[in-house]
Amino acid sequence: MKKFLLILSLSLATISCKKEIDSPPQNELTEGQIITMDTLLAMYVGDPIKFETDVSVFATVTMDEVDGNVYKNIYIQDGLSAINMRLVSSGDLFVGDYIRINLNGTVLSKFSGVMQLDSVDFSKNIAIQESNSPLAPSSVSISDLNSTFITVLATEPAQPNIQWEYLSRLVKLENVQFSAMQTGITYADGPAQQSRNLVLEDCDGNSILVRSSGFSNFANELIATGNGTLTAIIARYNDELQIYIRSFSEIKMTGDRCAGQLLFKDFEDESVTSGDWSVAQVIGTDTWE
Repeated sequence: MKKFLLILSLSLATISCKKEIDSPPQNELTEGQIITMDTLLAMYVGDPIKFETDVSVFATVTMDEVDGNVYKNIYIQDGLSAINMRLVSSGDLFVGDYIRINLNGTVLSKFSGVMQLDSVDFSKNIAIQESNSPLAPSSVSISDLNSTFITVLATEPAQPNIQWEYLSRLVKLENVQFSAMQTGITYADGPAQQSRNLVLEDCDGNSILVRSSGFSNFANELIATGNGTLTAIIARYNDELQIYIRSFSEIKMTGDRCAGQLLFKDFEDESVTSGDWSVAQVIGTDTWE
């Protein structure tokens, strides 16, 4: 009997000392009114709005900070409505996260023509509903972007709250290429950590600026010299239309360039073969450099 009690006591001691594995806390937001992204954007009529009640909106993250082209801000979209979301601190949200944002404490405003949801605190305002559910980009042409943007610029003075349909949206541009005048340079100036504007064009001569950060992971990569597709986020800086590369892996431009266009090379990098150029001895035996 004593032996049995001793074994039972040891078993109980072992069970009582077993450590439970901690689980990461799940964000739980206060219940409140639910509105759509369309409704949120329509609230802005020219002056910043600071939310002081529990109102929530659902959206999917379409651009994160992983490739370093944006910092402490991401892009979110619901249907065809999108907005730039500026974070109090970096990290924790990724492309494909379907999230609920409690707007309490955030500010809806416009900066340089771009609608933004500012002062978003991940620990207080965000609850991830689902991960790995990315949105598909909408196909759009450079011509459509330019023409609709010109219309918005002409209308804004009379209607400062007008919402441009493509702003902050995830899109795919097809049959495009970087200007031949920029062959051989990099997407940004990594050593100096300076951003750079590059010209993206189609075969009809329409063009748009691609702005890349000097802090991006691909800043020092040579720009693609071929024709193909680019997935990006539509942006602007006041009266200037821009797009942001979301991920270096989404630059798929390895096809033949538009017919009748020349490649340009200035040799400032002191390399004869950079930018997909090659040396060919057509006639004679002299070596040129």
